[in-house]
Amino acid sequence: MSLKHKFILLFAIGFSLGIIICTIITSTITTNVINDGKLYICDPAFTNMFGNELVAFIIQCLVSGLYAALCMGFSIVYEIEDWSILRATVTHFLITFTMFVITATFLKWWDFNNIEGNIIFVVIIVGVYFLIWLFQFIKYKIEVKKIKKDINEFKKKNKDTE
Repeated sequence: MSLKHKFILLFAIGFSLGIIICTIITSTITTNVINDGKLYICDPAFTNMFGNELVAFIIQCLVSGLYAALCMGFSIVYEIEDWSILRATVTHFLITFTMFVITATFLKWWDFNNIEGNIIFVVIIVGVYFLIWLFQFIKYKIEVKKIKKDINEFKKKNKDTE
């Protein structure tokens, strides 16, 4: 599969996941922070920008879907063979983090005046990023181990038939 096709596939998966995850996290956090017995699917400040909760929710879905789609799509940096894992990880993290700050600022999650809240966001983002990265790293290590095993078995089989 070409990098272009892989990007498109990852983009589509990311878009869907972004909408689902954003809706769950936003509604859970906002509803619990406000804690007035009402379910909030968007930050009230974001809803106020549009004057309509449905419009705000649709825009939030599109923006969060686009954010996640780009994050997953840009994971193709790990496919660049000339790059070290460190270079790919730093590049992808910087893209992801920059896009998060832009997205979160637009959706009214990120307030540059709320230093404590921003530090919490950064810790969460770094923690989640690390966990996803670690899961993927372990998954690839297992795949490489299996490939090496298959190669060794193939070599042994060919050596026995000679």
